[in-house]
Amino acid sequence: MARFVKQFRYYGSNSSSNYPAEVSWSALATGNIFEATPNITQLGIQTYPGLKFYVNNSANPIMVGATGIYELDLEGLGSINSIRIDRNSLDEIDHGKDPIMIDIIYEGAGIA
Repeated sequence: MARFVKQFRYYGSNSSSNYPAEVSWSALATGNIFEATPNITQLGIQTYPGLKFYVNNSANPIMVGATGIYELDLEGLGSINSIRIDRNSLDEIDHGKDPIMIDIIYEGAGIA
């Protein structure tokens, strides 16, 4: 199976810099941005320290540490199918905190 790299960027609800087009407050809060990219084996997040997010519909959040960088490598161990950003954390971005950039490597059979 082929591997692909993709980046998602969220600067706030009213920003024209969000990328790709499906990245929105709602999509990040519900975990819908990864519908077209299942089987994520590597994840990187850059944002402000303290942002909370949930992996694969977990009830327990992960918090980005003091460096503002979070990395997870699941190669050969499993995969990520959804990431949901905490609503309060998204509100912080909307009110001036650093944006969030999510880099993924995922496996797929088609074109990225």
